[in-house]
Amino acid sequence: KLFLDFKMNFSIPENSTGIVMPPPQPPPENPTGLDSTNHTAVYGELMNFSNLLTLYYYILFGITSIFFLLLLYLIFFQTPIEVKSSKWFLLKLIISNFCTVTVFFLWQPIPLFPFLGAFSNGVFKYVGNFGTVIALNLVSITIAALMLSIIACMVQKVVLFLLSGLIAN
Repeated sequence: KLFLDFKMNFSIPENSTGIVMPPPQPPPENPTGLDSTNHTAVYGELMNFSNLLTLYYYILFGITSIFFLLLLYLIFFQTPIEVKSSKWFLLKLIISNFCTVTVFFLWQPIPLFPFLGAFSNGVFKYVGNFGTVIALNLVSITIAALMLSIIACMVQKVVLFLLSGLIAN
């Protein structure tokens, strides 16, 4: 009898065509955690972060350029003859490092936290979406070259110092 009372008192809304409509669902929660009513503050915080990150890219590129030129001078003019075989590995390492920093400087990606995305603030932004794809591919290639250069330097160290000591003993 309790079931019949509940069934008789319970009414399901119908639209004008007589089709039974499900009850309305509450709106989903904001997955980003950002206040959707305060767009100006969020935009201002993003632009402040963008300016700081752009300043970081300029400082990084300036310091890297100075050290790149200094290391080129040291490798070509101050390297002793005993380390001449390692000179080319070091040269490859600093060139690949400089290329990686240069691509990041030209791209200047600004991440959009908490989202998985970014926008370009460097020279590549004038090429459009295709420029971002080119920059991302260049970064991938230069980072791979940098990793290979580091591995080559480590292998060169093992070959020069460890194996020659084992062979001499």
